[in-house]
Amino acid sequence: MRVHPFRAIAYDTRKVPDLSAVVTQPYDKISPALQDAYHARSPWNWVRIVLGRAEPGDGPERNVYTRARDAADAWLREGVLVRRETPAIYATTVDYAAPGGRRLRRLGFVALADLVEYGVALRPHEKTLAGPKADRLNLLRAVRGHFESIFFLYADPQGTAARALAAATARPPDLAARDDDGCEHRVWAVSDPLAVAALQGAVSAGPVVIADGHHRYETALNYSREIGRREVGGAKGTVIETPDRVLGTFVPLSDPGLTILATHRTVRGVVPERLEALPARVAPPFQVAELPGSPRDPAPALDALARLASEGRRGTVMVRAGDKKARLLALPAGADPASLVPGPRASAWKRLDVTVLHGLLLEPHLGIGAAVLEKGETVGYHRDPAEALAAVSGGKAQAAFLLNPTRIEEVEACSAAGETMPQKSTDFYPKLLSGLVAVKFDQPASTPAPKEVPMAESHKRLFIPGPIEVSPEIREAMATPVMSHRSTDFRTLYGRLIPKLKTLLSTKGRVFVFTSSGTGAMEAAIRNCVRKRVLSTVCGAFSQRWHEIALACGKEADKLEVEWGKAVKPEAVEAALKKGSYDAITVVHNESSTGLMNPLPEIAAVVRKFPDVLLLVDTVSSMAGVPLSVDAWGLDVCLASSQKAFAVPPGIAVVAVSDRTLARAKEVPGRGLYFDFLEFAASDEKQETPNTPSTQHFVALDRQMDRILAEGLENRWARHRKIAEQCRAWARKRFSLFPEAGYESVTLSCIRNDTKLETEKLIKTLAQTRKVQIANGYGKLKDKTFRIAHMGDTTEKELGEILGWLDEIVSKG
Repeated sequence: MRVHPFRAIAYDTRKVPDLSAVVTQPYDKISPALQDAYHARSPWNWVRIVLGRAEPGDGPERNVYTRARDAADAWLREGVLVRRETPAIYATTVDYAAPGGRRLRRLGFVALADLVEYGVALRPHEKTLAGPKADRLNLLRAVRGHFESIFFLYADPQGTAARALAAATARPPDLAARDDDGCEHRVWAVSDPLAVAALQGAVSAGPVVIADGHHRYETALNYSREIGRREVGGAKGTVIETPDRVLGTFVPLSDPGLTILATHRTVRGVVPERLEALPARVAPPFQVAELPGSPRDPAPALDALARLASEGRRGTVMVRAGDKKARLLALPAGADPASLVPGPRASAWKRLDVTVLHGLLLEPHLGIGAAVLEKGETVGYHRDPAEALAAVSGGKAQAAFLLNPTRIEEVEACSAAGETMPQKSTDFYPKLLSGLVAVKFDQPASTPAPKEVPMAESHKRLFIPGPIEVSPEIREAMATPVMSHRSTDFRTLYGRLIPKLKTLLSTKGRVFVFTSSGTGAMEAAIRNCVRKRVLSTVCGAFSQRWHEIALACGKEADKLEVEWGKAVKPEAVEAALKKGSYDAITVVHNESSTGLMNPLPEIAAVVRKFPDVLLLVDTVSSMAGVPLSVDAWGLDVCLASSQKAFAVPPGIAVVAVSDRTLARAKEVPGRGLYFDFLEFAASDEKQETPNTPSTQHFVALDRQMDRILAEGLENRWARHRKIAEQCRAWARKRFSLFPEAGYESVTLSCIRNDTKLETEKLIKTLAQTRKVQIANGYGKLKDKTFRIAHMGDTTEKELGEILGWLDEIVSKG
């Protein structure tokens, strides 16, 4: 890995003399209470950039990320932050009290590092999650720079860095701050060419390990891939601060100031009898011994763990609610965890104390496996052992498991073996402070700033039921370079996108992305799920399409049909299902031909009474506009198109499928080739699609999902409800609504034309005078109704403007 000096952005100490009031812990260590405290300390506190607070009314154009960008830009304009003109590497020290009271100093330096893929030169040691990476990517896009540092470890057995930094650290620091734990952080600029060259050589000589910041590092990689290298002119025209480099703090693996704290566990929600029986059930291989003293006092437990570590043994101390003794659960001398922990993992990984706890105790005996850990509801994590024990004694947890800290050589060994360590294995202390130095990308003179894609003069803003208007940012994403669908870049993109869609849909099941319209996904559902016979609920044109697709696929299909504009009621569904033997039932959640939203949760509850009937749901114009709980409601197929509430150009479909669906597909012949769910499931394992997809749509949908998650799902649902009410109120005042009262759609309104003004004239006049396109009625409602979409990125202001123009047209007749 190559490192470089850079032009740091830092506070001007003449304007902000007390840096302790403005620096913060890394974003992922900032609790809500600490966030509030930081906000109260200073109007220039770094928290406003790295972890802003959500506010009422947040949306795509105004949110925590845009406020972070505005704060950084304003502070630079006002001189609160300044950029140093001389490129430098920055020496850092932190003086602190380690556990036990020893005073230590950790020495390192801050530099820009070339972004490289994980491999020989750079090794991770932790897994990452999609949510934090989406959050950090949105911030990086907004602020266009790195405002926090990655914590890197590198081998420096000869002490090269310490010698190179000695002269700089002998003088008073350029910047200094004290954190809330009393740790003293100091920074010095180092621009001497010989010192810089020595530091560059020390890092490039061997592999580098990420200690902290895996999510931010992978986000920086994704951002670099997303926009490509955009060079910026630095001092004397040199290229320095580019998006293919990341801000890093480098500390030698041999530094005596490196400290890793233990992360202790508490558990809750476990069957009490399992906990009570645990000590007896695990002996052997564990040796179990009661510890003296009160189970509320961590000292005996920590002493026992220290003795265990000195003997080279593995184990944990268990404290159970209601028990009067703490118990040491230890493997005997000579026992090798590598031979006891099941699975094909490396020996270095199996020998971790954390692995022993989870692999030999929590998972096999308490049922706390990977799936349970992922939900984050059963296991709590605590740096302070007294806090963990207090959680047990206070009734907030059933038991605590205290551990020895992971050793630095264990981190090295796992990394060298290509293993990622279990969650919460390392807690490097002290954390790197945020707010001492940062870097911001400049827009290069040679590469113009991204501009809105020019639109034809004839373009009309789309407020039809689909496709709807697409933002310039998403149009720009569609124009990025094409990638191979069998490349690492595409698999990385796929791996980012699918977890975001699962979050949107509240599902742990499979989510596929088809290169087709929603109609293709509907046909796929029929071909994969229906052996012989299907019940089609019909209340409009698109629910009728389900029925026609079933017949075209050679399936028997019965109709449960209601008048257009009326909802399909749960009791009618139950009565129909009782009459016949069906493989599946089709439902349109949001019937866009009539502006009606069927009561999906209630229908789903009825369908669950018929275990052999799969529930296939068209959510084409509701997905991404209203909440959908695929798992909780029991939806077997839930499908949508990109051009509706996602606000992405038409061309792909999103399909969530249940495990029941995949099991059924194995029984159904004639599934076809292009839409075979089993083929998609096999490709999903490799983060691929079975056929060549529209990669540009994947890029655009990934970008839009970041925007959706940045807005916040609850905020998005609330915005859609608000603008729906806005449109309904207007429609009731001027016209009337077509659908049955109480079942009006949230994403579009179907409005009866009760005036003498011809519907076609109303729509045409709006398009000609205001460049806005709304839709006439669908099918047999063509001349009787018109439809206005209010989904995707539509705002209250935008819709209000359109309704005002419609008022003008209606008034003029």
